[in-house]
Amino acid sequence: SRGLGDVYKRQVLGVFGALGLSWVLRHALQALGFYRWVWHPALFDLALYILLLYGLNSLGGWLQLQF
Repeated sequence: SRGLGDVYKRQVLGVFGALGLSWVLRHALQALGFYRWVWHPALFDLALYILLLYGLNSLGGWLQLQF
């Protein structure tokens, strides 16, 4: 049986992983000039973070079920 701490550990790793990935992607997109085409950069950054957070947590759940 898994403890409750394992669930929180996966969530916290997902939050920090998404923060790191969104920071890298945001700087890369800014260097490429992508933000010239974005209407509201702050909303785009928030949406990017939420998508990365969802993706990492889904991937973490799928990997945990596989192993």
